[in-house]
Amino acid sequence: MPGGQVLLCEARKGEAAMSAKDKYSRQRLLGEYRNLIHSVNRNRLAAEEIQLEKTEDEGELATLHQNIRIAATFRGAVSA
Repeated sequence: MPGGQVLLCEARKGEAAMSAKDKYSRQRLLGEYRNLIHSVNRNRLAAEEIQLEKTEDEGELATLHQNIRIAATFRGAVSA
């Protein structure tokens, strides 16, 4: 049976090596997952900021157009 014990010992060494590879792979995957989540959250915040700026710009444009209409109405009333 010494030959069987050697094979069993070799099998256990292989399992330990595979376990180390699995641990490394899991750590890499976890790191990539964290990076991905961080990137998604950063992009969400950026999209919200852009939407906010867009809304502010639309508000400024509406105010500008309203001022132009008032000025045109005032000019029309003054010249008449």
